[in-house]
Amino acid sequence: MKKIVLKSREQTLFKLSAWLLAWLFMPMALQAASKKIQVVCTLPTLRALTEEVGGDRVDVISLAKGDQDPHFVTPTPVLMKRTRDAALFIENGLSLELWADEVVNGFRADPAAKYKTPEQGAATSVFVATSPLLNGIGGRYLEDCNQALPYSGGMERVGVADYALDPDAAQRLWEISAKAVTS
Repeated sequence: MKKIVLKSREQTLFKLSAWLLAWLFMPMALQAASKKIQVVCTLPTLRALTEEVGGDRVDVISLAKGDQDPHFVTPTPVLMKRTRDAALFIENGLSLELWADEVVNGFRADPAAKYKTPEQGAATSVFVATSPLLNGIGGRYLEDCNQALPYSGGMERVGVADYALDPDAAQRLWEISAKAVTS
């Protein structure tokens, strides 16, 4: 499961859109072309954003209810079960959902697996945004500061799938993002 932590209002739409678009095309999340990506959000607001960006390709639930204080959600086996099979977990990250890690870690598939630090996770984004090597170059998928190789299957969710270059999905994301920043 991929975890997204949103730390500021400015990051929220950009980061959510970018990660969600990437996950819309991950073969492990889409076992069949018609199967929706299962996404779990901590808050109803994040659920609404995810549904807007993901459209009919995602099935989204929110762990907190709209009338519930998001600081005080009690991690329960039911919340952990809802999170277990999700391909993507999205949280606010501003110390609002202190309970979120307990919910996610309750069903981590491989507790011994090594996960990237926030710095390691951000390295490619920083590289893309600042490297003069990429001036004038666009339309590439990068991982770990390198151009992504084609996805070759397996448990590791690395590489770019053939259908990740879908121009219709790219246009839809562009339109949603443009609408969000001009509204």
